[in-house]
Amino acid sequence: GITGAVVRVGVRRREGGATFEAHAWVEWRGVVVGDQRQHVSQFVPLFDERQVALLDGASLTPIGR
Repeated sequence: GITGAVVRVGVRRREGGATFEAHAWVEWRGVVVGDQRQHVSQFVPLFDERQVALLDGASLTPIGR
């Protein structure tokens, strides 16, 4: 991999809310690469490594809960 690069995966509800869409993009040092910030901002990241702690090698628990 490239140091500082992160693959993000986000979701959004489609019109009507019955289905959702997922999208992946790459950020390098906080800059969206190969996509547009305006487009990816429509998606909610599934998780952010700053908000999630890995416990016991199996479970994910949000920090601060």
